[in-house]
Amino acid sequence: MWLAFADQRCERFSFDDTIAPDDTFHWGDLHWRAIAAPGHDMAALMFFCEEAGLLISGDALANQKTVLQLETDLLKALQA
Repeated sequence: MWLAFADQRCERFSFDDTIAPDDTFHWGDLHWRAIAAPGHDMAALMFFCEEAGLLISGDALANQKTVLQLETDLLKALQA
């Protein structure tokens, strides 16, 4: 694992459920939707809260073209 390579430690953890693209759920007082974001990790997800206009992308948005493409893809995904 990369943790050992970097001389870091992490306790093992377990989980009770998973999140898949198009799943919806509440975090705090907000309603969120999971959106597939394949790239260097084919199982990556973004989380979008339409009511607050928030997107948790999990990756850097490098430039205006990237943001525009992301918005276009996001709108297509939300309309599906």
